[in-house]
Amino acid sequence: MTDAGRPDPAPGRGEQLGEAVRLAAKYLDARVREERERGVTMAYGLVAGGGLSCAGGGSGHIYRVASMTKSFTAALVLGLRDGLVRSLEPLDLDRTLRSYLQPVIPAMARRELRAITVRDALTMATGLPTDDPWADRLESLGRQEFAVLLDRDLVTNAGAGTAYEYSNLAYALLGALAEKVTGRTFRDLVHQEILARFGLSESGLDYRALPADRLMPGFRRGLDGMRVPEPWQPPGAFSPIGGLLSTVADIARWMTVLMSALPAAEEGWARIFRDMQQAQRFYRLEQRPEAVAVESYGYGLHHRHEPVLGDILYHSGGYPGFGSHMRWHPASGTGVIVMGNTTYFDAAAPAREALGRITAAWSATNPAASPGTTPVAPKAARPLHPHPVPAEVRERMHQLETLIRSWSDAGADAIFSANMDLDMSRAERRELHARARQRTGEAADAPFEVEFLSASQARWTVTGPAGTRTVTAKTDPFGLICAVEVETRSRDE
Repeated sequence: MTDAGRPDPAPGRGEQLGEAVRLAAKYLDARVREERERGVTMAYGLVAGGGLSCAGGGSGHIYRVASMTKSFTAALVLGLRDGLVRSLEPLDLDRTLRSYLQPVIPAMARRELRAITVRDALTMATGLPTDDPWADRLESLGRQEFAVLLDRDLVTNAGAGTAYEYSNLAYALLGALAEKVTGRTFRDLVHQEILARFGLSESGLDYRALPADRLMPGFRRGLDGMRVPEPWQPPGAFSPIGGLLSTVADIARWMTVLMSALPAAEEGWARIFRDMQQAQRFYRLEQRPEAVAVESYGYGLHHRHEPVLGDILYHSGGYPGFGSHMRWHPASGTGVIVMGNTTYFDAAAPAREALGRITAAWSATNPAASPGTTPVAPKAARPLHPHPVPAEVRERMHQLETLIRSWSDAGADAIFSANMDLDMSRAERRELHARARQRTGEAADAPFEVEFLSASQARWTVTGPAGTRTVTAKTDPFGLICAVEVETRSRDE
C-alpha cells in the first residue's frame, strides 16, 4: 500500500506514472526559466506516492497563497460543525449567518444578508457578487471596521441559495462566524486547529511571525513593464479569504492529508476532508476536446469530474503580488502546486498542463479509465431568480465610459472602489485609456450599448475607424467600480 492508502500500481504502470512525473518536472523547470526571464520567481512541487516527489524554482521560499486559504477556512468551519474544534455553541450549516453574527455585525439584519446560511457561504451560493480586486485589498481590516463596512446597501446578483457566485466576502463572514462561536481569533484557530494539527510547520497568517529571509517578495507590473513592489499586509478580518502564507512543501502536505481521507471509512477529520472534496454546488458543464467535464464547488475547493479521469480537485489563489494554484487527481494519487510572485500570476495554466501530462499516462495504463461520452454544449448554472441591475450600477458604467473618454480625478473619485488606485496608479490608468482611444481612432461621441452580464458586471464595445475598444467592468458589493479591463483590436487583426 502507498502512504495515502491506495493500492500500489502494477510495476509497469507505476514505472510509466513515475516517468510521467519526471517529464512533468522537466516541463515545469522550463517554465521556471521562462518566468525568470520575465522577472517572476516561480515555484513548483509535484505530489506522487503519498508525498512531495520533487520541487523546483523558488520552492524553498514562503509565498502568499491567497484564495487557496479558503480550503483551510472551510476545514475549520466543518471542524466546528462536527465538534472537533471546541465552540461556545453548536454550529449548524443550515442556520443563517445572521443568527450567529448579528450581535457583533448588526448589518446582518439587512435584506441582502439576512437569509444567507452557513452552507450558502461555504459553497459560494450567497448571491453576493464576485469581488476579487476589492476584497484582496482588505486583508488587514479590523473587526469593528468590517461591521461598519457592511452597513450599506449591497449589490446582489441573486437570492441566497439559488446560484453559484464566487464571493470573498462570504468567506470573510465565515471567519467572523468562527471567531464568534469560539471566542478565539481566526489566526489562532487556523494555527492551532489546522496548521499545527496536520504538520504544516512552515505556514502562517502573519508574515511578521515567519522567517524574513524566506519570505518571497511580491510585485505588480507597471504600465511601463517595470516591477512595482507590493507591501505585505498583516492579518485582519479578510484573512479567511486569502491570508495564508505557505511553502510548496506545506501545500503538498495539505494535499496529501486531503487525499488520504478519500478511500477511508474513518470519521472525524477524514469525514470533513471527504466532504470538502465532494461536489456541493454545481456551476458549469464544460466541453473540452478530451472530455465533457462537470464543474462544481465543494467546501473551499473546486471539484471537477471527467468521464475518463474521474475527480480532480483544485483551487487558485490571486492576490496583489502573488498567484498560485494547487491541483490533484485522487485516483492516481498525484498533484501539482505552482506559485509565482507577481499580481494574479497565472499559476493555473502550468499546473493544469503538468497534471494533464501525468494523468494522460495514468489513463493510458489504467483499465478503469473509459472514453468520454457524447459531446454536449457548454452550460453554466443560472440563478433561479437573477436580481435586476440597480439604477446606480447602470449609471456607474456610463460614468466609467465618460471617464475613459475624458479623464478627471473627480470622476474617478465618484465611482472608484478603494482598491482601484492600489491596483494601478491613476497616471497609469489615464495613459492606458489614452492609448486605447488612440489605437481605435474613435470619435468623442461614439455610440455604445452596455450589456449587463449580471447585476454587478457589464461589458460594452466602442467602434472607431481604426479598431474597436471593449470594456469589461465590475463593481464591488456596494456598487463602486472595482475592476476594469480595456481591450483593443485593430481593423486588420
